[in-house]
Amino acid sequence: MSLTAKADATLSNLWIGESGEITSEGVVNGTGGTGTASVAVDGNDIVITLTDFVYSGAGNSRDNFLSGITYTGNYNLRVKLVGNNTITQTGNNGGNCAGFYSWKSASSVSFCGSGSLIVSAGNAKFNSFGISVAGPLSIEECTINATSGNATDYASTGIRAGGDINVFNADVTASCGTTSGKSYCNGIGAGSHNLVIMSGNVKATGTSSALYYGDDTYRTQMILSDGHGRVLSLQAGENEAGATDVTVENVANQKYVSIRTERILHIHDFTYSATGATITATCTDGCDIADGLTLTISAPTELTYDGSAKAASLSTGYNTTAFPDEYTIKYYQGASEVEATNVKAAGDYTAKVTVGDATASVDFTITSGGTSSGSSDTSTTDTSATVPYENVAISTGAVNDITGTAAATAESNPFETKIENNDNLTKLLALTDEEVAQGVNVWLDIQDMSATVPQAEKDLVQNASTNLTVGMYLDINLFKKVGGNTATKITETNGTVKASILIPESLWKAGRTFEIIRVHDGVATAIEGTYDENTHIFTFETDKFSTYALAYKDLVSSSDNGTNSNSSSSNSSNSTQSTTPETGDPSDIKVWYLLLLASLGGLGFLGLSKKKES
Repeated sequence: MSLTAKADATLSNLWIGESGEITSEGVVNGTGGTGTASVAVDGNDIVITLTDFVYSGAGNSRDNFLSGITYTGNYNLRVKLVGNNTITQTGNNGGNCAGFYSWKSASSVSFCGSGSLIVSAGNAKFNSFGISVAGPLSIEECTINATSGNATDYASTGIRAGGDINVFNADVTASCGTTSGKSYCNGIGAGSHNLVIMSGNVKATGTSSALYYGDDTYRTQMILSDGHGRVLSLQAGENEAGATDVTVENVANQKYVSIRTERILHIHDFTYSATGATITATCTDGCDIADGLTLTISAPTELTYDGSAKAASLSTGYNTTAFPDEYTIKYYQGASEVEATNVKAAGDYTAKVTVGDATASVDFTITSGGTSSGSSDTSTTDTSATVPYENVAISTGAVNDITGTAAATAESNPFETKIENNDNLTKLLALTDEEVAQGVNVWLDIQDMSATVPQAEKDLVQNASTNLTVGMYLDINLFKKVGGNTATKITETNGTVKASILIPESLWKAGRTFEIIRVHDGVATAIEGTYDENTHIFTFETDKFSTYALAYKDLVSSSDNGTNSNSSSSNSSNSTQSTTPETGDPSDIKVWYLLLLASLGGLGFLGLSKKKES
């Protein structure tokens, strides 16, 4: 129920049981009942809390009404029920009476809480009501049993309201006494307003009619749930014992009506549309969600290169029913997707988020923030800025290896890659005098490509390394950048480049030897190198750059094949070794000598066996 909004509620015009007018908050004294009745102001409402409250008596008299609880003020009234409560008003033979009475047209009344209330009125000359309110009445989550007494001259009604009566998840029973003459007796009456049962059970009994809706007009709206509920059962008859199933149209003039309904919760069915950086969720008709129906993607706030990845963000405060999932932001450069951790180099990017069939996107640009790579008048290499390789300043008239240098420490160099013969770069790259005059930066880039290497290249590596185990696949590239030109990839060099890498710790093992297997133009070639077990640095030479496999071989121990192992190899962890196996070990002579003796012994045994057979 929507209560009428009022401001600055104040206590007055309220009586409970036999108390005087209540004007202050707290427990009400002098009610003449047992249990507890307390009063408080909550914003725009006056709240009465009844806790196992039991009262029986005439109550207070206002407006020619005697009632157990009386309110004639202008504020909304909320009655919270805790435990089992009973109000028995004993009647008013000279006028009107009610168990509960609130009679100001601006007021709305609600009964709520987990408890119950049995409320009744005695006999009266004119009107007797169990509950009588001037405006809308709401009964929520509680149990109400309201009974009126006999009325001589006018009306007896269990529950009467001057506005809609709304029932939500509550049990309500209403009945009247008897009348005489022109009077009428109804279980529930709401004038020309509606009885809306969202969910719960309602039973009404009257000697005139169970449900009275003014001028003998019975409204079908009285058991509708305004689109959010359904009737489970509707029974009517002269009394409860004779009630049968009926339709809504056939409840008129019935003296007993029982209605049971349940609320049908709205089933969300969202569709999504995108405009620019915003996705909007739209549900079917009748949805109770009005806010938080948009999700917006925003560009990173800091767009100057500093070596860290730049992350776009999603707006907060969106409704999680409309947007129930965890949404991943994806990044692109042109048509190519970029890992989130790699969104850090200078360049143009697009961030996208998808919900359902809708995708929102935002474009942004990361700037280098350092000396322009196109500046050709720089006399020395800038080592103060940590920028991507492509943005390291060029030194005119010089050829510089910038692999892993301070100027490019922002670059990913997971293998601590080095060019060991960088004093001969002009010849290795066949640079012209004109290129050298502009200044040239050279760098070697090695990255793990184990997760992306094509199967065809894996097959070539396996065929070329039948006695080795592949530890990982590497993408080895050599680049040069001349003056302000775009960096270019070098696939072959004029002579061999000597490079060194740090073997990952996951591949370290005493006695293990390594080789590099190169796949270039569809041909796999094994390349030997040297491995220092003390520093874990592997050095090799190559003149072609493409896909490489880092492969290894372990020494065979006696527990593996039952033969005596080379014990000297197990103590080689502090030595520098070549990946080429050593030969000429004196222990090999002993092994051959033992094998020779075994063979001679076998021949002697075979000759002896022949003699015995003959």
